Amino acid sequence: MVRVRLAGVLARGAGPTAARRRRPLAAVVSVLAVAASGCTGGSPAATGAGPSGTHPGTAAPVPKLDLSNCNKQMAPILAGQTRAGRKLLFSCGTLAVPVDHADPAGRRLPMSVVRVRMFGQRQRIGSLVINPGGPGVSGVEWAAYLAASLPVDVLRRFDIVGFDPRGVGRSDPVRCVPATLKEHYDDLDAEARTDAAYNALVRRASRISDACYARYGDRLGAYNITATARDMELLRQALGEPKLTYLGYSYGTLLGAVYATLYPANVRAFVLDGAVDPAADEVANSEGQARGFEAEYDRFAADCVRRHCPLGRDPRAFLTRLLARVRATPIRSRDGRRRATDGTVLESTSATLYARESWPTLARALADAGRGDATRLFKLGYGFGRRGADGGFTNFLDGYLAFHCGDARNQITSAQVRAALADWRTRYPIFGTYRALNMLDCVPWKAPRHPPPTVAAPAAAATILVVGTRHDPATPYAGAQRLRDELGNATLLTWDGDRHTAYPLTACVNDAVGKYLIGGTVPAPTATCPAG
Repeated sequence: MVRVRLAGVLARGAGPTAARRRRPLAAVVSVLAVAASGCTGGSPAATGAGPSGTHPGTAAPVPKLDLSNCNKQMAPILAGQTRAGRKLLFSCGTLAVPVDHADPAGRRLPMSVVRVRMFGQRQRIGSLVINPGGPGVSGVEWAAYLAASLPVDVLRRFDIVGFDPRGVGRSDPVRCVPATLKEHYDDLDAEARTDAAYNALVRRASRISDACYARYGDRLGAYNITATARDMELLRQALGEPKLTYLGYSYGTLLGAVYATLYPANVRAFVLDGAVDPAADEVANSEGQARGFEAEYDRFAADCVRRHCPLGRDPRAFLTRLLARVRATPIRSRDGRRRATDGTVLESTSATLYARESWPTLARALADAGRGDATRLFKLGYGFGRRGADGGFTNFLDGYLAFHCGDARNQITSAQVRAALADWRTRYPIFGTYRALNMLDCVPWKAPRHPPPTVAAPAAAATILVVGTRHDPATPYAGAQRLRDELGNATLLTWDGDRHTAYPLTACVNDAVGKYLIGGTVPAPTATCPAG
């Protein structure tokens, strides 16, 4: 499974992430991750659980969803966000979903749900269910953010409904990665030129796998994308919606595609933005990202030079020199507390390449690093080992790995990683080894894999809208084309921009998506929106 940043927002997972003009993507991802850690009801759902629930079994009764006012609890998430005068009402609740969908009468887990409604609604259509991607990012927080960002014409017609997928945020979070490993997770050696360096990363991956399997065993397989899609069907029923209207970003596009494959008759309108290639395996997806970030850095470099770049006339050569320097001697933040390795530099650079409006910030951060100060770099990278508002670690990494490794179509091997290292070191000289080494996480993963079904929804009740960004480094444009083709009853809206995900960013994209969500108007097959 591809690592994509989000709203997930990760490109290693990551996610969609639709950071808006008011805030850089990396800042939004960090806010969401911190907020997701604020409440962690219940004990781990997998305790005592059965299989993964990838088969439907007998039909479960329609679950009950009681929502109550939670304006006070959600207020911190929107702190500092411009709401453009819109007044929002938040209602929160918990939906009990089967741990194993093949046993609907068996053990259940609580799935956290939020509904956001704007005062002044008229001609309400229903609920717009959203997912930010990741995997591992909170849909509860993302729903709040979208309610402050989406065009008013959409908010007038829809409630925004977000949920934390099973094992994430407030929905019985998976917790198994030792804090000591989270602390330095992003401090990886992004080159691993020696056996000792490579083996150190193998040992780290093995320690994480061992810790997670020791706690959950095969029950860890309950956290997978197919079970989440079935949870989403129960959410549709609980909301009383005859068909589902859905907006998914990044990894959330694959979740939407799986849902449409399982329940084609229940599709009202699906927007899949920042599409994951549904047919690509881990190696193909990782190489696509290596290629995508390599190309996007060159676009950043060209733009930087046009703006009197603080990195000189050759920003690629600057970054190459900086990476060589920190591999020899890591640099520190201004307060001396944190140490930046080449992994830190590449993580922060990748995070900032997600959104073109963040490029000037990246240039300043790299220039500071060149002068020996890594403070700005640390502010840009959101990191897998992220901390919550209480100072403790969130469960983002735990949830991410459970889904990322459990959804994999094929078990990745160390031989494949080593082959990619040797090949990509030359073909993608900045990001190649970094992306290759990220694949090590799933090599020793012991929990059962439950790969998603082959995506196909030719009988979907409505044409699905895939949105692809021409210069998306995290989920390259070819993935959007592939998803459209694999779904069958789908069309592709292209945005000629530089970022991960497109909606809602420009008037052209907003108009096309709004007309589709509200009135079912499908854009022309060749519809393209300009970058501006």
